[in-house]
Amino acid sequence: MLYYGLPIHYEYRRGMDDTGLYPTRRSDPEIRGGHAVGFASAHAWIQFMSRQRLSVGCRIHGNIAAVLAGTPALVFTIDTRTEELCRYHNIPFIPAGQIDEGTDLRDLYERTDFARVLEGHDRRFAHFVDFLNVNGLKHIYAEDPARTDAPLDAAVAKLPPWGQIEASRFISPARLCKGAALYWPKVKKKIKRKLKI
Repeated sequence: MLYYGLPIHYEYRRGMDDTGLYPTRRSDPEIRGGHAVGFASAHAWIQFMSRQRLSVGCRIHGNIAAVLAGTPALVFTIDTRTEELCRYHNIPFIPAGQIDEGTDLRDLYERTDFARVLEGHDRRFAHFVDFLNVNGLKHIYAEDPARTDAPLDAAVAKLPPWGQIEASRFISPARLCKGAALYWPKVKKKIKRKLKI
């Protein structure tokens, strides 16, 4: 996802995220216009990112999803924690403070070595496995550190696809009622549990 341009400010958003800069309601033009998408699973997110040509932004999670999908990612770092993660994993980054109105995204793209993310991966993975071993944590690589399959991946592949969540311009009253009927028993149970009824 790319958030591009000047921040959008809505007064009613104050207090929700303390900035008022992000769309939060279905009626917001960014959501209504189909410019926002969410995901019910990491698998769906990564699949979506595999169809993109580039990921740019200051959120490390979105850029890691892109890297896992094989999509070039460029992180605009806004804090030292994110910068440290980028350095450790060789994810291309630029401190956000160096970005200004004259910054040309095409120029950044051409100057960035996106292949560096592959360098040192084997060493980092071995370090991770060593950490698990030293701390006595069970893991699937104990007997075969070179294995390429993962039981979780096989289990997820058997699930029906969750896909992406997109805002709908219109939801029929019947669909709203059906959703409420499915959701309400869970809410009711949770309320009773909290109230100890």
